[in-house]
Amino acid sequence: MEQQATENTIRDKARKWAAEYGEDFVLELAGDFLRDAEARMVRLRQALERGDGDGLAFEAHTLKSSAANMGALAFADLAKRFEVAGRNGDLAAVAGDVNCFERQFAAVKASLEKMLSMPSKFLSEERSRRESSSGL
Repeated sequence: MEQQATENTIRDKARKWAAEYGEDFVLELAGDFLRDAEARMVRLRQALERGDGDGLAFEAHTLKSSAANMGALAFADLAKRFEVAGRNGDLAAVAGDVNCFERQFAAVKASLEKMLSMPSKFLSEERSRRESSSGL
């Protein structure tokens, strides 16, 4: 269900971007996000391991903004929690959430890779019935 919800929010945002700027723009944006986000996830983990609150806040802030632009809202919300923890110097507050954060990133990555591999199909798919009936 988490994967489908992530995919639905990304698809909704991608449709909006595609309608305004074209499908090629959306695909370029998705590719750029994936390349950048993977490196940022590595640096975010390293910052946590070093106890580097400023580094954590910086990487999480950038991930938060880019994820929101892509429609990956659950991932952006988690990134915001990591950013706040880094700014407050309270890395222990999110230490237990690293696995959840990585699972969310994996869901975002899988959705974007699906879009990149078959963009027209991805953009034209309907929301799953369960998601649309629950108001997500």
